[in-house]
Amino acid sequence: MASKNFGQSVVALAPSPAISGLSLTVSTGHGSRFSTGSLVLWPAGEPTPDNAEVVTVESISGDVLTLSARAVEGSVARAVTAGWQAAQGLTAGSWDTVAQQLAANTAAIANLTQLVGAGGSDDGIDGGTASSTYTSTGIDGGTA
Repeated sequence: MASKNFGQSVVALAPSPAISGLSLTVSTGHGSRFSTGSLVLWPAGEPTPDNAEVVTVESISGDVLTLSARAVEGSVARAVTAGWQAAQGLTAGSWDTVAQQLAANTAAIANLTQLVGAGGSDDGIDGGTASSTYTSTGIDGGTA
């Protein structure tokens, strides 16, 4: 999923049924502002836990957003109507995904560091110093 900035519009055609439908249309020409992923819907004013719903956008065709899930990330299904605001941004679920990916990458780097350091080579990672006679084995098994 490629994220986009300024993914915001107004619901032009509400889901049907309003509380469980899996498709909505945003203002003409605004579909290109969105990407798949989390979307927050709310009536006029500020989004709050008492009036907003987080949904998951599965696909986009023109100005039609197809949803794969309603009431996600602990939100409650709302009766969405035309005129509601629709916006993409960082939700709690987005932050959780970033944190999980960061943790996985950190663990992978730690494992790689242990593997390189365990060889006893003077690669500089484990506190040793590189020598001019150091031979590096490439990913494909060749030497550099």
